[in-house]
Amino acid sequence: MNLDELFNKLLNIKLPSQFVIDCNEQKYIDNLKFQDIFDYIKSKNWHNLSPHSETLYDHLINAGRLSYEKAVELGYNEKECVKGWLTGILHDIGKPGTSLIKSKNVSFKGHGIVGSAMLDNFWSENIQICFGINKEDWGDICTCTCVHMCGYFRDQKSIDHMFNFQILPKSVKKMLITLRYGDQLALVPHKRGTKFATTKEELDIKENEFIENYLCEPNIDEYLNITNKNKGIVIQLLGTSYSGKTSFVHKLKKKLGSEKILHISIDENIVKETYEDLIYKCLFGLKEGKIIIIDSLITMYSKVLYILPDIVKYSYKINIWFHRNKLFTENSISNIELHGNCNIFNPYISDLNWSMLISKTENRIIDNNHISKPDLTLTIGWNFCNEHVFDYLYKIINYIYEYNKKNIENKNIF
Repeated sequence: MNLDELFNKLLNIKLPSQFVIDCNEQKYIDNLKFQDIFDYIKSKNWHNLSPHSETLYDHLINAGRLSYEKAVELGYNEKECVKGWLTGILHDIGKPGTSLIKSKNVSFKGHGIVGSAMLDNFWSENIQICFGINKEDWGDICTCTCVHMCGYFRDQKSIDHMFNFQILPKSVKKMLITLRYGDQLALVPHKRGTKFATTKEELDIKENEFIENYLCEPNIDEYLNITNKNKGIVIQLLGTSYSGKTSFVHKLKKKLGSEKILHISIDENIVKETYEDLIYKCLFGLKEGKIIIIDSLITMYSKVLYILPDIVKYSYKINIWFHRNKLFTENSISNIELHGNCNIFNPYISDLNWSMLISKTENRIIDNNHISKPDLTLTIGWNFCNEHVFDYLYKIINYIYEYNKKNIENKNIF
């Protein structure tokens, strides 16, 4: 298969109208193609001051090629090879919208989350016509983009990384296996970034172990016992106003049963006097074995951490980020100001506010068990391309709930 021809096909795909808000004015941007996205990526050296010496554009091109070659080598079918290539060439598409220069370094914190949201917004039948992949296949690519982060691959013996990989559908895991190869070998480090360097030989030596460990079904009981994450489940919903969080809660209650869920909704009116009440409510829910859902605005991410009791560090934590892609109707147009600005390269929030958000939270991640450190992060857009991933995840969540509920009934784990 000629990858240059595939790339030209991708560049010529017309994107759906893209929803943006600028200075409280909402609008659609029309007539965009993937060509415009890659032209923007190519227009600047986004990797300047990072461990990468290659440009972001070159990194994506090479990651796509290397991921495709690995898919062919592993015997993937033609559609899976194309998906592998698309995953490689699109996995860092969220970096321009999350670029944050601090001191003498640049970080792209959250670029997987933002990239996943962008790709969900980009879905159209044009992609299916060009590449023969459906909406669910595109959802696999969105999910890989969300969770790929370099640390996902390097610490292969971490039980947390293994488990959070294993609980994903096999169709996603197969793409992450090829991306592991493409992403790392496409990185050309500066001298100061040699700790990130990986050779093909090093990856090949560990490949069989990697595939064997990650393609197997998760042993949930063993994971919860070893990590001591048997104090419930906490799901934090993050997004702008009117992005679909409440609708998701209703759907989750319908899927799992409302009696299993404690929904804590937090808005901008929260005051310090209510923190104690919210901490007690969260702690009480965990002691009852409930699945705790904390529904909050994206701009309150740092504030929400104050209502989480310390015991949450021993819960299984999932963060889900929401974004809308439709204009507000005449009846709801007053909500634009509550939603806040967003753009094509960051569907959640403006570049300036994203930088402020990250600066407030980046120093809070102390260790893997810290209350602000999620075990798994996923995104949901209004196209909901990854709906099948959540259908798979609901079963895992329900299993953890039943496991924890049984432990609470049999012994006092608090």
